Amino acid sequence: MSLFSQRAERTGSDSMKWQKYAGSDILPMWVADMDFPAAPPIIEALRERVEHSVFGYSLPNTELPEVVCTYFQRRWRWQIEPEWITFSPGLGVALHTVCRMNGLERGGIVTPRPIYTAFRNAPAWAGKRMIEVGFRLDQTTGSWLLDDPAAAAAAGGGADILMLCNPHNPNGKVFGRKELEALAAAAEAGDWLICADEVHADLILERDCRHFPIASLAPEISRRTITLQSPSKAFNLPGLNFGVVVIEDEKLRNRYRQAARGQVIDQLNPLGMAAGQAAWSGNCDEWLKQLIDHLRANRDLISEAIAAIDGISMPHLAATYLAWMDVSALNLADASAHFIRHRLGMSPGAQYGDNSFMRLNFGTDRKTVQEACRRLANAAQAA
Repeated sequence: MSLFSQRAERTGSDSMKWQKYAGSDILPMWVADMDFPAAPPIIEALRERVEHSVFGYSLPNTELPEVVCTYFQRRWRWQIEPEWITFSPGLGVALHTVCRMNGLERGGIVTPRPIYTAFRNAPAWAGKRMIEVGFRLDQTTGSWLLDDPAAAAAAGGGADILMLCNPHNPNGKVFGRKELEALAAAAEAGDWLICADEVHADLILERDCRHFPIASLAPEISRRTITLQSPSKAFNLPGLNFGVVVIEDEKLRNRYRQAARGQVIDQLNPLGMAAGQAAWSGNCDEWLKQLIDHLRANRDLISEAIAAIDGISMPHLAATYLAWMDVSALNLADASAHFIRHRLGMSPGAQYGDNSFMRLNFGTDRKTVQEACRRLANAAQAA
């Protein structure tokens, strides 16, 4: 039996995802966590840490930075050094910290649209301007292309930071090397920093596709880049709040740490560190491989189902477990409410910047995905 043939029972477990529609028969397919138990080596590491029985203020152990460096080299061919690493209680915290750094005099932050909500909230909450750069779908190749960020920055009155989400949430795009080099060239020309959230890097579903950390492409790119990474998505650990911020340039690293001071605690969750170290130790590689196989099959199932539904389409999804579906042809006044009436709870595209779409989380068992597809079809037929 596959490790992922059944989903865990999450009702009554304080799950944000499952509590939202508690007491109803609405199927929750929204917030980005999966319905599977963590890999056995992670559970064992947590068990050992719990059995220690003391949970005082905690700092990273001496092995953790080397585990991170080894994983990055092995998975993404990126050689980083331990001193480049700053640990963070989650990547949302890190994203907001970047937008609060000193030296952002121009006040503009170039942000793709659509993009997940933390990217959309962070500039405004830091008193900065969000300068949006739109995605467009190449109808010939079926690939998402990002408009020229330099033109957007010029029109928006000047920028300090280029935000990048690769692989992208919500459209699942994996940026190729040439695309990343073009973005890096724009950043160099505009003298922008690059903040790259690469948390979905282990969730690439295409067999002939690989992840390129943008900071790995060249030393001059690395020196202006802040990379955010975590095992939270691939290993289903978001509630344990563990992430790493990788910054090669010492001055930039100090700017980030200064911005974090007084807002982000220095001590980390000991359980989050134990889980993160186990996830990236190499002992979970086979679990991750089987997960990718399962998610790829789920994606293919959804793609085939949607192809048979009038009014809904889904551009090809290269990565993540988040289906990004165009429902504009259904002409719904409130798409989210319509699907909820048909007992399917998804994330409305409006919260990512595009109300023509809905986002469906297929990080669950096959039976649940099949039921979601049935409800999608019923909802579309009733529109």
